[in-house]
Amino acid sequence: MPPAPHPATPGNRPADRIPLSGLAVDGKTLRGSRTSQGVTHLLAATCHNTQIVIAQRQVEAKSNEIPAFTPLLSHLDLTSVVVTADALHTQHDHARHIVAAGGHYLFIVKGNQCATRRSDASPPRRDRLEGRSAGSDGLPGAER
Repeated sequence: MPPAPHPATPGNRPADRIPLSGLAVDGKTLRGSRTSQGVTHLLAATCHNTQIVIAQRQVEAKSNEIPAFTPLLSHLDLTSVVVTADALHTQHDHARHIVAAGGHYLFIVKGNQCATRRSDASPPRRDRLEGRSAGSDGLPGAER
């Protein structure tokens, strides 16, 4: 008798499973926007499948994209949405906001984000397993 197909195979998906959609969050500096106060920088949320910007906000002049991330997504229904973003947005607060809103996330972790890379992205090494557990917020990597 052949083995049963894995539950995640396309031919064996439960009928009540909701497909996920993608939402990319990225910032851009507007070309030709230089003034005496600086340049105009926008943070946008774009649908993966249509490339349509569904939310956008201006980043404050002497700031960066990090404080604009949560307000950008706060008015969107993130249920069944996978939010993708670059390494700048690999922040616990951003992940918590997305999960609390019913969404999922896929963030990039660069080599210079050592603590994040060791706790969240790298496969656990046997010598690092002792003394590690999920934090009270449910995110991996909190020290005991």
